[in-house]
Amino acid sequence: MVFRVAREWVILKRQKPYPSINHLHPSTFSTDWNWCLIARSLSDIDTPTKDRLEFEFVGGSFHEDAPSCVAGTRLDSVPYRSRLRFATEFVAKMFELRTAIISHGIFVWSNAENIRYRTIIFPFSDNAGALKYAVGAFSHVLTTDGAAAQPGTTGLLAFRSGHWHAVEDIPSTRP
Repeated sequence: MVFRVAREWVILKRQKPYPSINHLHPSTFSTDWNWCLIARSLSDIDTPTKDRLEFEFVGGSFHEDAPSCVAGTRLDSVPYRSRLRFATEFVAKMFELRTAIISHGIFVWSNAENIRYRTIIFPFSDNAGALKYAVGAFSHVLTTDGAAAQPGTTGLLAFRSGHWHAVEDIPSTRP
């Protein structure tokens, strides 16, 4: 799912640093839109912190374990044990790097289950062309098989020069 969303971002980008948020059409994403989010910066600085980021949209599937997170909610108030926390963990990092990023990992979710997830976050501009929005897509699976990856690991990739590159020195977080 995240790669279908990535393809749409590349199409919308059209040789610009960031596509305009006005060109984003949720109908393009079909049911994937339920696992998407839009956050906007409330700050004029280039790298806003989570307390300066606010949801513009939260997909309906996130409401199962983050029911209070709706448009207007600040990202720093996302519940700790929620899939939305995994989806938003690196939104501020996307603003810092000023490019699309992918985070992926595996964590203990409940008694016998692990959550394996992948989040992709894209930069979008406002009408003036300034980086003001982050659009994210989240996919995951709950599994009892923890053999393929060490629980507690997180990977982060950044999109540079048409390719995905590892971002080093990213601390492992545990939502």
